[in-house]
Amino acid sequence: EWRFQDVDLSGAIASDGTVQVSYQIASDQGLQFGGWTIDDFCIVAFDDAFYFTSNGSGGEPRRVVSAEPGGSYTVIAEDPDATFVEGVAADESYVYYASYSGGADRVMRVPRAGGTPEPVAEVEEPLELVVDGSCLYVTSGSSEERPGRVLRIGLP
Repeated sequence: EWRFQDVDLSGAIASDGTVQVSYQIASDQGLQFGGWTIDDFCIVAFDDAFYFTSNGSGGEPRRVVSAEPGGSYTVIAEDPDATFVEGVAADESYVYYASYSGGADRVMRVPRAGGTPEPVAEVEEPLELVVDGSCLYVTSGSSEERPGRVLRIGLP
């Protein structure tokens, strides 16, 4: 069963505004499996909102979620064609994320207030995203045929 796990990081914010996050998974060496696992761990803050992706479970759609201070959540986009979504970045207007759907891998964006996702670029195995002014930087996974890459995509 997949579930969101919320962790309030406000008490961990250092005086310079940074937060360090770590996790540890342990088992008893054979009698039991670990009690939980982490998949697609990502947190992005912009102004007063945090953004993350959710791959749902049991047929739920892939989502981009905005979390406001105080714990309220808003689904700002659903990507029903995606096999899974990950990586997230935000600027003043949009939230960007990586979308995988049967070979049609791409970087998508959705207005921060929510709406219909639109493609930004087709990128083979997009992973992590960073937006900086007029450019979006995307890491792309590696395979036996090609090394991983960092791509710079100009934004309109």
